[in-house]
Amino acid sequence: MKRPIRFLAICALLASLCAACVDDKVTTDPSAVLSFSCATLSFDTMFTNVPSRTLSFCVYNRNRRAVVISSVRLGRGGESYFRYNLDGRIPPENKMLENVEIGARDSLFVFVEMTADSNRVDVPVFYLDSMAFVTNGVTQDVKLVSYGQDAIILKDFEIQRNTSFDAQRPYLIFGNLHVRDGATLTLEAGGTLSATVPDKFAYGEWQVAAATAVAAAISLWLPPITFPP
Repeated sequence: MKRPIRFLAICALLASLCAACVDDKVTTDPSAVLSFSCATLSFDTMFTNVPSRTLSFCVYNRNRRAVVISSVRLGRGGESYFRYNLDGRIPPENKMLENVEIGARDSLFVFVEMTADSNRVDVPVFYLDSMAFVTNGVTQDVKLVSYGQDAIILKDFEIQRNTSFDAQRPYLIFGNLHVRDGATLTLEAGGTLSATVPDKFAYGEWQVAAATAVAAAISLWLPPITFPP
């Protein structure tokens, strides 16, 4: 009989210790700041006018009391190319959320995506923004970084005669790319060919202008595309 009583006493002691570690009250102490799983969220080079993959980071409240994040906003506001979802909360057009409470020793997930407009240039363009979190009058931020590359987009495209894809801009294939019998598609050295669906998007006769083109012909978010000898 003594063992169950001793076990219950230990459980009660542990429960009281846990309760002492966490306080449901909200603190307004400026020293009660947030922590983040990263200082910078970096996207791979992505194609313009095509939504990026979703990246995420965590916001931690490591304090013994809850805090209220008075505002969460993007540095460029509604003009930002980035968009986010804060633990299921989607901001309005100004891309700002207010009065988000985060419990003691708790955390929130932030999901971020980006779609860049066409740059009308042949080289990648650098994009920089930030997410600012204001808690108890203290502003903290996470940098958002990406490069956007204009691409030549082809949808269910058919090559009917000998054609060359140059290296000026990447080629992005939506759907199928069909090289008809008697026609040849040549990818010039340094050229890049990417597809939204790997493996089954291309068939027909291929030529690669140089060995370096094979290494360059890698989708930015899919496995490498290989060519027959």
